[in-house]
Amino acid sequence: PSETGGGEILGYSLQGKPCGHDGRCLTDCAYYALDVLTQRGTMEGLQPDCCYRFRVCARNSAGVGPASEWSPLVRTAPAPPPVPPAPCAVSASAQTIQVGWGEAMCEVTSRPLQWEVAVLLGDAGDGSPGPCTRIVRARAPPVAIRSLELFTSYCFRVRVRGAGGWSAWSAASEPMETSDEWTDEEIVDHLMPRFGGSLANVFRGFDRDCDGFISEADLLRGLDDAGLAHLAEERKLRLFYELDEGGRGLVTLREF
Repeated sequence: PSETGGGEILGYSLQGKPCGHDGRCLTDCAYYALDVLTQRGTMEGLQPDCCYRFRVCARNSAGVGPASEWSPLVRTAPAPPPVPPAPCAVSASAQTIQVGWGEAMCEVTSRPLQWEVAVLLGDAGDGSPGPCTRIVRARAPPVAIRSLELFTSYCFRVRVRGAGGWSAWSAASEPMETSDEWTDEEIVDHLMPRFGGSLANVFRGFDRDCDGFISEADLLRGLDDAGLAHLAEERKLRLFYELDEGGRGLVTLREF
């Protein structure tokens, strides 16, 4: 204050009130003491993501002086989202597990901005999840966790980022093991690095006769030579029949 009232200022009282977004007072005011030396104080117990106004008045031995003007609106920071429930592993193939969580979880988190899925080994030896192998980010469920190990059990935790930051991690999902069923995408992901990252190169590698066609025998032999001998013959044949659009028993580069 510019005037002390003739006596030494002994302290300050800080007055705060919650307001709506239009600036109108919502409830009666509450009083807090400010330290006279620093002229600062901390108001605790406020609600997250809410608007407040503040004013201050000085006091001396004669009492409390007039209050200042109300401050402009001040908005408290949003709180982090609550801890999400445990996710669930929905389905599994040879190297991929689909992880999902329900719409109710999304509603609880108040405007989720991003999700993270922690990939944990399924058993640490004492019935609890093993160590985290990596973290995958996602915008929304479900999430396909790829490049997993064959016949390996995994668990998953999730957390969500809202306007107030990251939530804590959820409890772990029930474990799920990768299977012996290879998807077309997993087969392609396995073959591409071995043939220079090009499907045309994969086709040429399988086309042993260099006649521009891949036969059923060419495909079976090519998959075996590329490290997929463990695939069931039924799965290899199914892949060939999917590629053989014309039903001629031969696959062209375009079909491949």
